[in-house]
Amino acid sequence: MVLENLDPSIVWDIFEHIFLATPHESKHEEKIRAKIKDWVKNTAQKHDPSITMAEDPVGNIYLRKPATKGMEDAPALLMQGHMDMVCVSNDPFDFENSPISPKIQENGEWLEADGTSLGADNGIGVSLALATLIDPDPSFSHGLLEVLITVDEETGLTGAFELDITKIPIESRLMLNLDSEELGNITIGSAGGGDSKMEKELSKSSEYSAFTKFYQLSVSGLIGGHSGGDIHLPRANANKIIARMMSKILIAGWIPVISQWNGGSKHNAITRKSKLIFGIKPNEETKALELLEIEKSAIFSYFKHPDTNFEPNMEISLTEVGPEPYFIPGESAYIIHTCNLIPSQVITASPTITGLTETSNNLAIVETTSTGIHLLLSSRSSVQADLEWVRDQLAQIALLNEWQFTREKAYPGWNPEPENSFIKFVKGVYEAEMNAEVELGAVHGGLETGVIGALIPGISMVAMGPNIENPHSPDERVHINSVAKMYQILKQILMKIKEFAP
Repeated sequence: MVLENLDPSIVWDIFEHIFLATPHESKHEEKIRAKIKDWVKNTAQKHDPSITMAEDPVGNIYLRKPATKGMEDAPALLMQGHMDMVCVSNDPFDFENSPISPKIQENGEWLEADGTSLGADNGIGVSLALATLIDPDPSFSHGLLEVLITVDEETGLTGAFELDITKIPIESRLMLNLDSEELGNITIGSAGGGDSKMEKELSKSSEYSAFTKFYQLSVSGLIGGHSGGDIHLPRANANKIIARMMSKILIAGWIPVISQWNGGSKHNAITRKSKLIFGIKPNEETKALELLEIEKSAIFSYFKHPDTNFEPNMEISLTEVGPEPYFIPGESAYIIHTCNLIPSQVITASPTITGLTETSNNLAIVETTSTGIHLLLSSRSSVQADLEWVRDQLAQIALLNEWQFTREKAYPGWNPEPENSFIKFVKGVYEAEMNAEVELGAVHGGLETGVIGALIPGISMVAMGPNIENPHSPDERVHINSVAKMYQILKQILMKIKEFAP
């Protein structure tokens, strides 16, 4: 055990023995679902036999614990989080079979993983909720507690979208989502979003008489991060860097051909590395390489400038390789033009909440397949009409460059209501426990709250959590003391819920 001496031990024990020990990548939750159910049967229900469990067809897990004596009239309260994690690593890692290796940083303040994402998003939040079901504190009184643990939040909000409330009879009309990442901040709104696909079915040529010089252009070492919460930061997207550099060759009148282009693996992550193999005519080689070197210098002067150093570990390399089958010149040009035109940045900022991104788009994945090339784009906005406006623009780019365009199902946003009585109640308890003012805010990332709120009319919701930095990356870490503080706040909300007056 690595976490046995951390406080509160009840929370860290659950996190280490369930979430770190059990693979739980999005869309591969079979093992974590079995582990949670085993914990319920062999730990939670032995602690309190009145705890019940249910599942729905998509795999969401629902737990219910009756009110303690004297709290029967208190409002029921739902705690909610997701069981899956974004799996990203610095080196090849078997996320389907290997546990996550945690390590406490030398300063003793932060917990991280050894070369992989940690899964504190949202394993810590779910661990906080589960801990309340078995907390041995004799003074811990509460009303009816409900816990909803959803599947596949990270790659499509599948559990929230397909939540079957006939199989999971949620009674609560008050919800604490535990998937937020900043102590001292209560989230009361989030963006909606939707993915789009661009696809081209293409064949390749093996005629090398014209294109005899081939190179691999690689971008790596980028910070990456969440394509919602981090999109406003000065972080590079590896796919966009390659598109930017190759566009310089096209604009100058030279015609490269693409053999392979692969970058990105997650729709909700800013692409950290990307590789392109391209061919060039011998008489155009010298000029093309000069243009790439000039653009590389320009990119480095911005992202690696000594005064800012936005991307300190960025690497851009160009290596000569052997010839490979390639897409014909015209189609290769379309691919480069399209990827350079697709925005991957903040599009509009919120006019009402300072510092909040309102609308954005991320060029998440470029993938060469046996039948052509595919792009995956992730768009977000807290304004539903603007979300579709952005996707309309992407559809137009696809049309102009002769791509097939598919608009995936969008998920709704969560409209902030700072005057909501439940929000005010939670804020008051939170501030009393922190002995400090707590901020209300909204996030640009998509949360399950928007979807669940649409399924359960009249439900009031807040989201909160401990300090988690760099989620969806190998640099993910959680602040240890903030977990202890968040658990104290959570318990106080549950204990004082009887005082809540709608």
